[in-house]
Amino acid sequence: MNNYNIDILVIGSGLSGAIAALSAAEEDKKVILITKEPNILSGNTIWAQGGIAYKGKNDKHTIFEQDILEAGNKNNYKPAVNQIATKGPKLIEELLIKNYKTPFEKDQNDRLVFTSEAAHSKKRIIHCKDQTGLNIQSSVIEQVKTNSNITIITDHTAIDLLTYSHHSLDTSDIYKAPSCFGAVFLNNNNSQITKVFADQTILATGGLGQTYLHTTNPNESRGDGIAMAWRAGARCVNLHYIQFHPTALYHEKGRFLISEALRGEGAKLYDANGKQFMKEFHPQEELAPRDVLRASAYSGKKRPKGSDGKKEEKKSRKIEPFQPDEAFEKEKADAFSMWMVIVFGFCIGLLMRYVVMPTMTE
Repeated sequence: MNNYNIDILVIGSGLSGAIAALSAAEEDKKVILITKEPNILSGNTIWAQGGIAYKGKNDKHTIFEQDILEAGNKNNYKPAVNQIATKGPKLIEELLIKNYKTPFEKDQNDRLVFTSEAAHSKKRIIHCKDQTGLNIQSSVIEQVKTNSNITIITDHTAIDLLTYSHHSLDTSDIYKAPSCFGAVFLNNNNSQITKVFADQTILATGGLGQTYLHTTNPNESRGDGIAMAWRAGARCVNLHYIQFHPTALYHEKGRFLISEALRGEGAKLYDANGKQFMKEFHPQEELAPRDVLRASAYSGKKRPKGSDGKKEEKKSRKIEPFQPDEAFEKEKADAFSMWMVIVFGFCIGLLMRYVVMPTMTE
């Protein structure tokens, strides 16, 4: 069994985790960056195709801020929105462009090429062909690998956060405020338990898209970090906001996202009747916020084939019968989500009862 004592523990090696690890290391902190994947180049970021919001021509942070609020239906945490709009472009320039040398597309005059994406009123998206996320993440990971203050550990699945209220030998600690001092991990290769004790622990474990039957999220997005944070007593909010892409290829051999950068370059969406349906739902049409686009596509899907969506004269017409497999797919998705949570919780309980707790008292 390997145990570690460290200044900063970062769980998850996606872009958020990698940047957090680098930031701490630059403050001369000793950092462990750990992932359950066999390769540190993992997470959602490497699958991002379209680009990243920078600053466009005649752009202002107030315009950017308003776009973010509109995209979030005004449910945003405003201090975070302000920070993204004011500091985000500066950090992209300082870190990604200057420090990490991310190869963003440029024209013949060596100027950045901008494109549009949904909910942006200005062309402020910079990109690396159709592999922006992979290029950004690769450039950051190269910095991580060469930083002597960062220890990289792969193939270790986080089981639980270490907290005084759950793992202290003093039972009265349960009455104290929640406090985390590291995490417990399972080595995927030999099933051994590893404990990492840390002054600060950062969860950068991504979302839970894989609890759904159909998702554009990678396989590792299964909600591990959210479950651990909840059990540790962290305040978890907006759990109903789950990252997704409204356009994807539907095929029996698999699903993959169709980048909204295509719509930014002029691609249009048509329903089964050949109608460009977004015209009637939003002034930005195909560049509407993705939740609006998703709801609009669903509204169009409910129309009978041959209908243009307008009020028709009363006449006899054949309406396509409801497809039972559609209801079945929804039931499977709902059941899968519920049982995923139940089974995950049950397995964690067994692991803690028969593996982790005995090793902690040795």
